[in-house]
Amino acid sequence: MIRNYFFKAIRFLFRYNFFWKLSQPIIKFADNLKHQKFWTDRRAIDKHIKQQILKTPIVKNGIFKGMVYPDFLAAGSAIYPKFIGSYERELAPILEQIIKEKYDLIIDVGCAEGYYAVGLAMLMPNAKVIAYDTDPRARALCKQIAILNKAEAGIVFEGGGNGR
Repeated sequence: MIRNYFFKAIRFLFRYNFFWKLSQPIIKFADNLKHQKFWTDRRAIDKHIKQQILKTPIVKNGIFKGMVYPDFLAAGSAIYPKFIGSYERELAPILEQIIKEKYDLIIDVGCAEGYYAVGLAMLMPNAKVIAYDTDPRARALCKQIAILNKAEAGIVFEGGGNGR
């Protein structure tokens, strides 16, 4: 009952331009708070990115476009820049030069999940790629990504420390 009176009062007040103009800054402030919450709540961003932008874990742009991941997982770095193709943007000229030179051996020390190791193995099938990481979970993910992308034949997975 009180709710009905409240809405009647709101409808009555908003007939007048004065109340409408008065409420605009408040509405704008509330809307800004909603956007601020969205961009500061990582779970909301992750959910939004996974559901709307990146429905499948595939690199969408960049030199390694088309590389498939088993899930939205990375080992030691951010995953989303890789999927949108901005992760290697600064290195693109160097990577293009490496591919152009057709090296027969590439060593990736600290390969993590294998973004560069697998990507270069995909683009340079005649090269031998050594993917080295001390973290056994990172090496396992690297191997899984290599298998998904049919690049495991050209990659040697190495490790040290606790994972050897």
